[in-house]
Amino acid sequence: MSLDFTAGTNRVITSPAFTAGALVSVGVWMYATGMGSSNAGCVLFRGPTTDSRAQARWNGVAGSNKFEFISGRTTTNGIWAMTTGFAVLARWRWLGLTYDNSSLSNHPTLYFLDQGVWSVLTNGAGLTRTQAPVGALLSDATELRMGNNAALSFQWRGFLAHLCVYGRILTEAEMRLLAERGPRRLPRGLLFSWPGVRLDGGTTLKDELGSRDGVASGTGIASAPTEHPPARW
Repeated sequence: MSLDFTAGTNRVITSPAFTAGALVSVGVWMYATGMGSSNAGCVLFRGPTTDSRAQARWNGVAGSNKFEFISGRTTTNGIWAMTTGFAVLARWRWLGLTYDNSSLSNHPTLYFLDQGVWSVLTNGAGLTRTQAPVGALLSDATELRMGNNAALSFQWRGFLAHLCVYGRILTEAEMRLLAERGPRRLPRGLLFSWPGVRLDGGTTLKDELGSRDGVASGTGIASAPTEHPPARW
């Protein structure tokens, strides 16, 4: 089941807030019906202001169908984008991301499970660094947003389901297990897991394995959002 975002001022925000270390792994099911606001619809945005420590979003180029990751730095943000965009935008696919932000020389790794096809994108092999990071990592935020940025201007359009965030780097084997079997098989280092199905009749998106819930707000995502079943576990 999933949450239906219609590119309004929608977002889901972590509650209670939390801080994260240098190591992060993320997994989420997504179905894009468009590239969202400014062709830069966000799956994830880490930060309370327009400056962010991390963003996972479309790359802002109409029709490119390219996903990108941004590491927020004090001088110049690091940006990595898919070398080749998706041939088809509107279908379910699982996105995984790992990144060690402790060094400017590190690169993220993107994983996709797309109609049974498993892909691993690394810098120079499916992933292109379009801007090198310079400077210190931006200060950690206390909020993580799903479906929008802090300025509410990079709104996701489509469906998002079962967001999982870890405070460690998962191996490729672990990422595939997460995509195919879910977080219950991988509890170590899990910060929170939002299945996207229970809002308790209101705006709370329950953390199924812990106590870090999400709070849905804004137009474009109702208090009881439309639920759609992705083809997954």
